[in-house]
Amino acid sequence: MANKCFYISISILSLIPLLIAFKAPKNEINYTFHKANTDMAFYSGLTADYNGNTYELIELASDEFSNCIKGLKEVDFDNDGYKDILIENILGCGGNAMPYNSFCIGFYNPVKEVFELTESFGFSIMDPEYLNIGSYTSIIVENYEEEIYGRRVEHYLLKEGKMVRIKITEELPIPTNIEISANGFSKSDKENGKTIYYDLNADGEKDSLHGEYWDRWGAVIWSVKFVNGQVFNSNSGCKRVGILNTKTKGVNDIVCGINDIWIWNGEMYVNLVEK
Repeated sequence: MANKCFYISISILSLIPLLIAFKAPKNEINYTFHKANTDMAFYSGLTADYNGNTYELIELASDEFSNCIKGLKEVDFDNDGYKDILIENILGCGGNAMPYNSFCIGFYNPVKEVFELTESFGFSIMDPEYLNIGSYTSIIVENYEEEIYGRRVEHYLLKEGKMVRIKITEELPIPTNIEISANGFSKSDKENGKTIYYDLNADGEKDSLHGEYWDRWGAVIWSVKFVNGQVFNSNSGCKRVGILNTKTKGVNDIVCGINDIWIWNGEMYVNLVEK
């Protein structure tokens, strides 16, 4: 069974210091984020004020609690007459070695007369997008959990206190002739780098595509060295880098990540999008 997002509590609390509130909401619900201390970059607690009472949704972080939170959007997602809040779970409290975050929704349950949290959903480096579907507000998440194998765009609705995934669109990675994957680095490769060989310019000799492991991001920083001694450093990191079958000016194109294509302009490789 999936874990609930953070800790759920139905106890009524008094207001606590070190809080920053959203604008006074409709439906007489006011969501307020709290910090355990002023040195924190993000929030670690969330309460809701409703009908003169304060309810705790997420407890203030203890010393062992490694995650932080922030609010993304306040709206009545399921059109039940009560304003909900979309919360981002910031893994590692924003440490850039852990860029992927998940989400959950805080909502009022009028039957139980308590505030609750949905189960966590999504796993992305991007903020969600939103789309109105009838009387509902859907949440669109680009899921990067398996980025090296493809990208999934997932559409969610809040229904009866649960997140329902109503649509998935998948984007598969462009096939390569040969590639270096961040997942394929051995301990020795991480220390010395990894090189594959391929005749990029059809001169009958194999050139080299070299990758250095970027431990902080779990990515490959890649460069190309031709047999004639010419070197190109991409200064770009991605989960995989590979040589495509297509060519530009007689030199094989290179893909970085899922579909970020680099082409040869006669002097160097350039990003096709930025070209």
